[in-house]
Amino acid sequence: MLKAVARVLPDPRNPALVRHSTEHLLRQCVFGLCQGYEDLNDHDRLRDDLALQT
Repeated sequence: MLKAVARVLPDPRNPALVRHSTEHLLRQCVFGLCQGYEDLNDHDRLRDDLALQT
């Protein structure tokens, strides 16, 4: 479902500078919200969490 949403969202970023697709950014946001992390600043700390990497 997020793939379909990412396809219809405009992406004004310069494609040469893009590291993460719109779909991946949406996944990060939605999955974080589902886990109770309301702020995106939590994601930087969570990248080293072994439970989430598994």
